[in-house]
Parts: sequence; C-alpha cells; structure tokens
Amino acid sequence: MRLKDGYVIPRKYAPDIARKYHYFYGHSDSKQTTACISKHFYIFGLAKAVQKVISRCICQYTRARRGTDRPVATSLGGAMVPMDCVFIDVVGPLPLSAKHPYRFVLSCMDAASRHIWFFAISSSTSQSLIDTLESRLIYPYGCMRSLRMDNAPSFRSTTFRGWCYSRGIVPTYVPSFAPHRNSLLERQHGVLKKVLKVLCAGDTDLWPQFLPVAMARCNSRCLGDTSTTPFELFYGRPCCSPWSDRFCDLRSGISDDSVKFEADRRLRRRNAQLKDIIALLDKAEADSFLRTPTTNPINNRRQFKK
Repeated sequence: MRLKDGYVIPRKYAPDIARKYHYFYGHSDSKQTTACISKHFYIFGLAKAVQKVISRCICQYTRARRGTDRPVATSLGGAMVPMDCVFIDVVGPLPLSAKHPYRFVLSCMDAASRHIWFFAISSSTSQSLIDTLESRLIYPYGCMRSLRMDNAPSFRSTTFRGWCYSRGIVPTYVPSFAPHRNSLLERQHGVLKKVLKVLCAGDTDLWPQFLPVAMARCNSRCLGDTSTTPFELFYGRPCCSPWSDRFCDLRSGISDDSVKFEADRRLRRRNAQLKDIIALLDKAEADSFLRTPTTNPINNRRQFKK
C-alpha cells in the first residue's frame, strides 16, 4: 500500500528487509540501517527487527572496541559548497597479494557535504597520489580550491606542493601530533577497516573489491541529528537502494490495455507450462506402473494372447 512517498510493508517482512539493507550498506549499525529503510518503507516494529538482525550478524564479532564515541574536537573549518575543500589521507599498508598490486587506500572527503571516496593505490608516493587525484577526483568532479592533509612526507614533498600550486589548489596541513583536527576523515577509517574485516572473512586478497561497499556505508550515514546523508548533500538527490524501486507505480505511458495483454500472455504461458508438466507426470506414472513386478505377469499374458 502506498503512503505519501513510501510503501507500507507487512511486519513479517521486516527481518528480511533489515538484513538486505544491513548487508548492502556494509554491515551498518542499527541507527543507520533503520534510517535508510525508513526513507522508503513504513514497517511496524522496524527498530526492534533491525536490532534483532544485527545482534545475530557476524559483524558483531569483528567490531573494534574503542574509548570515546566522539572525538575531543572537530575538524578545521569546512567549506560551504561541494568540492571547495577536500580532506585527504592515506590508509595502510594493507595486506599485499599476487592477485592485485594495491597496498594502500587514498581516502578523500568533501568538507561541505562529508561525501567520501576510497581509492586503492599501489604506493603512497607523491606521484602516485597525484595521478590518482587527477584521474579519479579532479577530472570527474572538478578541481577543488584547497586540500587539507596531515604532515606525511608524500604530502610535504616539493613535487606534491608544486602540483597543487600548478592547479590553483591551496595545500593546508593540520598541526603535528593532532590527528583529531582531521577527525571527520579519521573516524571513517575505522568504518573502512571494519567493513573490510567483515566482508573479507579472512581472505585478504579481496579487500580492493569491497571499497565501494565501504563508500556506500559512509555516504549513507545520517549527519548529526538530521536525516540528511552525504550522498544527498553532494548530488542533490536521495540515494535509491535496489529494493526501494521494486514497488514503483507504473509509468503514465503504459496503458491499461498493454498491462492486461501482458497479464493474459503470462497466464497463457503459465497454463501451457502446467499442461506440459502434467503430461510428463502422467507419462512417468504410466512407465513406473508398467515396470512394477505385480503388473509384469499381466502384461506378459496379454502379449502372449496377442
């Protein structure tokens, strides 16, 4: 049943929907999973069903226990428009494999919308970072005005700073021994590691292919006490899950006659398949009856009389 912008779903389907959303968004927590489902569906007892599903998930056995839930300080002042300022950092080294050349992850976060990207890179040199930023971030989304990063040698090098100035980018650095000054990005590194730990399931050769799942989880989280996500702020539209469009209404271009014709066609096809199945069952039953020991003497007598 349609209700405003969502659909009313029976209560018995709540665990299945909660499980699908929980897996799709990289084993997200109960608050994020409930918020994502509530954008498209109305389900009675949803929060209880989500908590029950997550409490039995394998991700509860791989969670890292840390101290405070929130950082002692926020990041430096952000920007007001997307791609005005971008936070960047390098995660790694991660397990090396013969199946892929990647060893590090370049993480980038838009300061205005909190939208995040994870890019697998083979090395953390300045040239590797420059090539990745140009091909994966600047060309698709445009050039940013400033980059904010820590004091790693690859960021402090003359090559990297010269590239920034040649592009019109202002490089800014957080103070030394103060990672909490870039806490918005640092906190998402914990989410990235948790997602990779759960999805890899001990096979460390697969971690590059799960980076999009980690991105989907980070970009679908609710910001603060609002229901707005980084995806909505960056792209200006809500993120549609694979299950939110299954109950969409028919388009206006589809007439009632075409829908009725398609329904009749499917019904005729189903009846034809049922007839074929019934004929095969009758034939199999007749063959089994002829092969039974009790009927063989009778058949032999009939053949002898003929």
